[in-house]
Amino acid sequence: MKTRTRTKMLLLLGVLLFGFTVSAWSQKVSLNFNNERVEKVLSSIKSQTGLGLVFSDQLIDVNRKVSIQLKDATLEDALTKLLAGTKVTFEVRNNKIYFIEKKTDQQPGSRKKKVSGVVKDAMGEPVIGANVVEKGAGTNGVITNLDGEFTLEVPENASLTVSYIGYLQQDVSTKGKDTFNIILKEDTKTLEEVVVVGYGVQKKVNLTGAVAAVDSKSLQNRPVTNVSNAIQGLLPGVTVISGTGQPGSDNTTIRVRGVGTLNNSDPMYVVDGLPVSSINEVDPSDIENISVLKDASSAAIYGSRAANGVILITTKKGGDKAPTLRYDGYVGWQKPTALPEYLHSWEYAKLYNKAMVNEGKKPIYTDEEIEKFRNGSDPDNYPDTDWQGLFYKTGLQHSHRAEISGGTDKMTYMFSAGYLGQDGIIDIAKYDRYSVRGNMNAKMGKFTAGMNLSFTYGEAQEPVSGFTGEMSNIFSQINQIAPFIPYKYSNGYYGYANDGNPLAFIEEGNLRTTKQHITRAIGNVSYEPVKGLKIQEIVGYEYKSISDEKFIKDIQYYNWKTGEPTKYQGPNSQTDERKNGLKLNLQTLVSYNNTFGKHTVGALAGYEQEYYREDWTKGYRKNFLNNDLWELNAGSPDGQTANGSANEYALRSFFGRLTYDYDNRYLVEANIRRDGTSRIFKDSRWGVFPSFSGAWRIINEPFMEGTRNVLSDLKLRGGWGVLGNQAISYYSYQSVLDQANYSFGGTVVQGVAPVDGANRNLVWETTETLNFGLDMGFLGNQYTLSIEGYRKLTYDILMKLPVSTLYGLNAPYQNAGKVKNTGFEMTAGYKLNTHGWNFQMSANAAYNKNEVLDLKNGGARIWSGKYFNQEGYAINSIGGYIAEGLFKTEEEVANSATIPGTETAPGDIKYRDINNDGKIDGEDRVYIGNTMPKWTFGLNLFAEWKGFDATFLFQGAADVQGYLAGPGVVGEMIGAKGKPSYMYRDCWDAETNPNGKFPRAFSSYRQNNSIYNPSSFWIVNSSYLRLKNFQLGYTLPKEWCNIMGISRIRVYYSGQNLLTFTKFDKGFDPESPEGGSSYPQVKTNTFGLNITF
Repeated sequence: MKTRTRTKMLLLLGVLLFGFTVSAWSQKVSLNFNNERVEKVLSSIKSQTGLGLVFSDQLIDVNRKVSIQLKDATLEDALTKLLAGTKVTFEVRNNKIYFIEKKTDQQPGSRKKKVSGVVKDAMGEPVIGANVVEKGAGTNGVITNLDGEFTLEVPENASLTVSYIGYLQQDVSTKGKDTFNIILKEDTKTLEEVVVVGYGVQKKVNLTGAVAAVDSKSLQNRPVTNVSNAIQGLLPGVTVISGTGQPGSDNTTIRVRGVGTLNNSDPMYVVDGLPVSSINEVDPSDIENISVLKDASSAAIYGSRAANGVILITTKKGGDKAPTLRYDGYVGWQKPTALPEYLHSWEYAKLYNKAMVNEGKKPIYTDEEIEKFRNGSDPDNYPDTDWQGLFYKTGLQHSHRAEISGGTDKMTYMFSAGYLGQDGIIDIAKYDRYSVRGNMNAKMGKFTAGMNLSFTYGEAQEPVSGFTGEMSNIFSQINQIAPFIPYKYSNGYYGYANDGNPLAFIEEGNLRTTKQHITRAIGNVSYEPVKGLKIQEIVGYEYKSISDEKFIKDIQYYNWKTGEPTKYQGPNSQTDERKNGLKLNLQTLVSYNNTFGKHTVGALAGYEQEYYREDWTKGYRKNFLNNDLWELNAGSPDGQTANGSANEYALRSFFGRLTYDYDNRYLVEANIRRDGTSRIFKDSRWGVFPSFSGAWRIINEPFMEGTRNVLSDLKLRGGWGVLGNQAISYYSYQSVLDQANYSFGGTVVQGVAPVDGANRNLVWETTETLNFGLDMGFLGNQYTLSIEGYRKLTYDILMKLPVSTLYGLNAPYQNAGKVKNTGFEMTAGYKLNTHGWNFQMSANAAYNKNEVLDLKNGGARIWSGKYFNQEGYAINSIGGYIAEGLFKTEEEVANSATIPGTETAPGDIKYRDINNDGKIDGEDRVYIGNTMPKWTFGLNLFAEWKGFDATFLFQGAADVQGYLAGPGVVGEMIGAKGKPSYMYRDCWDAETNPNGKFPRAFSSYRQNNSIYNPSSFWIVNSSYLRLKNFQLGYTLPKEWCNIMGISRIRVYYSGQNLLTFTKFDKGFDPESPEGGSSYPQVKTNTFGLNITF
């Protein structure tokens, strides 16, 4: 507790409410505490004497551990012993004990003396590089040499503070002494650091599998709206690709150690023990820690859902402490990280003339008209519309969260409430999220019970196009509509292209609103009949309700000169969609952990059952009376549609784990899980998933004793295991029927017919992993290094292969593929705490190679647009022609292979004839890139000094390709729906720019089109390094906070996505999807406040 004196008296210790009849000094006190907090000892004194306690946090460290045994001692003797070795004395007056600072004899200018000594560990080894500092004078200090020795000049009666990473800090008085032999004790917190694993926790030093973890300190105060963005760059082997900056959007791709399957490659998400569908359904501010299980030896305990890794989230809980109230909030603004640059209208006019000439036609615009575009003298007839400038704006983002937590050794609690408000960088786009979370745990003898409740409500809004009904079309239109189309004419009429006016859609209020309610409740009861044995029952409940309403208004466009109606976009329409999901989860766990001499054993046996049901309905009507009536029943029944469905699945599991540790040197772990799923036919629905792993803590071997003054940790580990994947449709083994009309006896009647093919021979998709790792620590773990290598093989992949049209049904799932991922990961860390400075660095890098080994189709490519899957290549590789520059002469064109049916000429892209058949066609398309990075990396830097703190988080990817596809990116010259990009400034021209890098101007061709003829010409290097987050904060001095009755105040600036270093094309973000039809990535600047009461 950190608060002003009066608050201390009321909340921590209280004030005596009745009179005394005996002298306070004569009272007797009995104390029996072993390694207990000072706070608890003081509370006992207060309880026995009835005296109030008054002190300042600057004077007494209430969390300091002491051991004190006294029986019937006087109050004076008890307090004297408790405060021995401190600067604190006491007085008793007015029925209160006042703790005050001792007066010292040392005066300014006191003479100094030289002290020296040696610092050793418990084994008698010298501690190299330990900090020895005069207490209270952070600038006067030294570090120990190679023999652990030091020499320092200090004032008489000074105290020394000795510290080193991995050891407990120690204070030593120099009064009457000049030489010292200091023994540092290991910091057991470091040794006892635990990591959340499946259905439990393990000591970090005893891990045998591949587990990466991050705590709340790495997530706090960052202006991120979802968890996936928060973990990007922090966890080795976890690739996070953020597809959009849209408020409320969950469009992030997360891959653990590569793409493991041609099916669903999303990892499994578990929040407080309950499996959930999305990692972004949790407020990042509510998270205590995140663990990622990356290999089978750590994830096999989750069996059939763990093939793509498991991400475990643990939310914050209360603790054994006095009530603490905390507020965290920030406010800031957002802007796009990058926007494409397009030509002005007069540049477009010149280029369009050139395109006409290249096509053998006459120029369209005269020099006088081009000049009018340039000078803006006639904006109705010759405008230069900056569509992006009118479209984008600065978006406001703010977040507020309040939390109260506390408890005793018998009961703990935590309650929090949060709000996130995000206004987008375009009008209408916004998101509001309200979240409430609470948990309580109580211990009653051998029983422990707990409840964890959470409720989240999110409401997202976005504008939609009147042309397609989707927001993506608005972005496409903004990136395509010509600059010579006015946003509005001088009389207020909208300008428009053939698909309308994107800004009119926004201003008229075409709106999509998505509301999501999520309620979760997790209850648990545990019983410990004997030491080490624990029986636990857990019940999880989740109800999710999503409503999606879309109202499209009709718009009438007019001839701006005559006022006559021209283009009509309509009719108006309303679409209502509802989806409700209910999940029930039951777990029974029995665990046993105990130590017998040098042997430590652990066992876990469990049963889990999960049931899920979802119901979906959708209704549509059009031709509403006006644009103000949005209820579905106000529309015309003509053309109305109604759809609905219901699905359910169940999963039943038995699992177990055994662990063994001999003398903290040899570690072994085995896991097994047996899952049965309703998604596979009953003859094959049960699968067994085992894993085995082990580790050798070499550092604890007797022969390593001579190295421990430098080497503090050395562990070799390895593991093997099998995982499953059942993320396919609910009824893949059954033929799905759908209603349809057909002719019977000359009459159209309604019936049902099969739609999807069925396959009762399906078996589990299986992933086998092999993992090896080496963990090292140096100089008391001041330096750490971890290296891992792995192989992940997935076979019997559940996928739909192409079938003949004669089959008559949609292709069924088959076990038809095999994919391999191999790679390695490295994590390095460094810590330094000296002369008032606290510096920490952590870096990670990961490499992954993905390869399809078998598709059961004779090696043929399976195409989806420009993407393909084929044996020997990575999943979803980009296929296209190899571009060999631009044709320079007619002779070169005549002597080269070209695409049949195209008017190829100098200035067009030249493609390589792979099979030398004299023409360019589909047989010449080859691998040209992949959008999944092979390398990912992150660097986190933290520094703290005298209340100031700074954090830098860099994140990036390498060996990854992007594709500049579509008119929304490159731009075209097709009249009102053409907007050439800046690239056309360097287009090829025989006379003016014969060395141009961009193809010649042309308005109606496919030779160079990036969609119809994908090629390496449009492949760009998408590698990047991004300053993902930068924070600069200041924590006010405690004495200032005490005056205000507050424990802690921190103010800070935090920025997200501030800088990006990349060779990716100018104006485009390397993480953004191709095509120019998505919400841009955003950079965020915020100022925030943390207050603790």
